[in-house]
Amino acid sequence: MSGPILVFDIGGTSMRAALFDASTGSISAIHRRNSPNHLNQPDSAALPSEILKELVDLGAEAAGNRRPDSVCIAFPGPLDPDGNTLAAPTLLGGSCVSSFPISAIAAGLWPLARVHVLNDLTAAGYRYAEELRDFCILTVGSGIGHKVFLNGVPQVGPGGRGGEIGHLRIDMSADALPCDCGGKGHLGALASGRGTLRLARSRASSEPAAFAKSIAADLSRGDPERLDNIILVQAFHAGDSWIRAVVREAAGRLGQGLAAIHLTLGIEAFIVTGGFAQALGPDYRSLLVEGAQAAGWDLGQDWDWMIRFGAAEDDDVLVGAGRYAAFLAPGSRRVAGE
Repeated sequence: MSGPILVFDIGGTSMRAALFDASTGSISAIHRRNSPNHLNQPDSAALPSEILKELVDLGAEAAGNRRPDSVCIAFPGPLDPDGNTLAAPTLLGGSCVSSFPISAIAAGLWPLARVHVLNDLTAAGYRYAEELRDFCILTVGSGIGHKVFLNGVPQVGPGGRGGEIGHLRIDMSADALPCDCGGKGHLGALASGRGTLRLARSRASSEPAAFAKSIAADLSRGDPERLDNIILVQAFHAGDSWIRAVVREAAGRLGQGLAAIHLTLGIEAFIVTGGFAQALGPDYRSLLVEGAQAAGWDLGQDWDWMIRFGAAEDDDVLVGAGRYAAFLAPGSRRVAGE
């Protein structure tokens, strides 16, 4: 009897492992841990080994005493064709990690399994690729990332650098907000979960009178540094006009990015995923629609139809990684339809 397919979703805030059932397309035995990252671990040089240690322990929890037949790791950053990480800002900050050969290391950790390493948005896209074929999937979580799929195939370019609109600089001012990668004014620095929080703290400090009247101020005891994403989401759902203005500004920036992708490639289906977007809910999607409409040439597009949320349970990365390992990867043990 073949062993299970073990799948991982490594995020900047948390990492998960699960087992994928190719016969049903479902996942089970989901286990989660906080991710070691540059915000909670002072020794950045040790982070790659800490991440790998957590990965092995998490995989053992998910698989139990069963040896996996296939392992698929979804990683939050671009990968070169040889499976080396090019960057991972939400995990490692601005550190250069080109010498982090995650694919080769993972193959050594699971020597008897077929091991695959994908970008996390590439993995998420495989959940939808059979049905939609031509679309853009994006995540709004610790950072912002996207992947464009054409005819069911992710478009990342020969060097694996495609699908990183979160690091497009859109604010050229000298005091632009910092990005996890070490740059300034990037889309992710303004519109991701971490970026929206930075924006809220910045505005709270620069407009103290307006902030003081907000629900967010009540929840944070009037201290901008006490603001966190939990407070931000609570205040947003409570109808706090100040927080909603902050989120509208951030969503408008991301809407600019979606309009650019649409006008460049003609993509008409945008799947929005990620914990921050899911936590804010339908009103956030409406703000993205508003931002994209404002930023793009009006050729009769129906942005309200074009921008949609992914599956409610936010398991796209795990399911997509499992589909890739089972059906699409070189050496996969099954083919679609079996």
